[in-house]
Amino acid sequence: MQDLRFGVRILARSPGFSVTAIVVLGLGIGVCTLAFSLYNIAALQPLPLRDPATVVRIQRRSPENITPGLPYASIAYYRDNAKSLSAVMETMGSAPMVLNQGEQRVSATFVSSNYFSELGGSAASGRLFDAASDDAASAPVCVLSIRLWQRKFDGDPSIVGKAIRLGGKPATVIGVAAEAFVSLGTDNPEIWLPVLQHSYFVEGSKPLADPKFEGLIAMWGRLASGVSAASAAQELLSLTNQLRKNYPTVIWDHEYIVVIPGARFFSFESEPGAPPVLSLAGLLVFLILSTACANLGGLLMARGAGQVAGDPAAI
Repeated sequence: MQDLRFGVRILARSPGFSVTAIVVLGLGIGVCTLAFSLYNIAALQPLPLRDPATVVRIQRRSPENITPGLPYASIAYYRDNAKSLSAVMETMGSAPMVLNQGEQRVSATFVSSNYFSELGGSAASGRLFDAASDDAASAPVCVLSIRLWQRKFDGDPSIVGKAIRLGGKPATVIGVAAEAFVSLGTDNPEIWLPVLQHSYFVEGSKPLADPKFEGLIAMWGRLASGVSAASAAQELLSLTNQLRKNYPTVIWDHEYIVVIPGARFFSFESEPGAPPVLSLAGLLVFLILSTACANLGGLLMARGAGQVAGDPAAI
């Protein structure tokens, strides 16, 4: 208590300096705390999905190339032959689509038919995609987000089973995703479409199975029981080398596969020899605190110089 009283008296002698020093340190510590809180939410905390620890993101790399997506030929081959993955999911972004031939455009994402079931999604109305009925040969269908359902259709459950027009193409609304459903990655679409019906909705695009299909699809997987990410990457690399014989123009030279946690808002994977992202975040925190301490040191030096000079206006 004696030390506390002494400290209060010292601070009270120079209230201007005390307030400035506290603000400088408070801003530095506050910014660092905020930076870590955002990093924790974006990169460390898993999304609210079914069994998030087994959800992974599959990416391709080579010494000369890097891309966030894979050709559909690779995804289909992995899906049919990989034993280390119990399921494979696909997502593909799209340009905003005109809804019902009006001026309003909606954000859309193409997904595989098992997307909702693998992530544990449920329907607020109707049903979600089903692998047995929502393939390329089926009638065009879509699933609405709950916010689009409420904003555009006033939450009317009778919209299920009716046709809407997306980009001038009719599609039947089969359901509305529940409000609690969270998409993988950073996408937050207002409507979901079957990835196998991409060529129907996107004018001029080739079917996914066509080797000349130019779109890149994000591939997600679910690790089989007891399988590690490193083991899955090794198996997928072996399958990639086999696939190169059939599609030599699609598979890169020295292509390798990276398997990273997928049930997070952002998934980071450092290249070999590069510092991990957490180390970079720590360096950023160190620089912020160093700047705050340097500013405080400058204030102390100015205060000390003013006192030595006998300046009554010194802080």
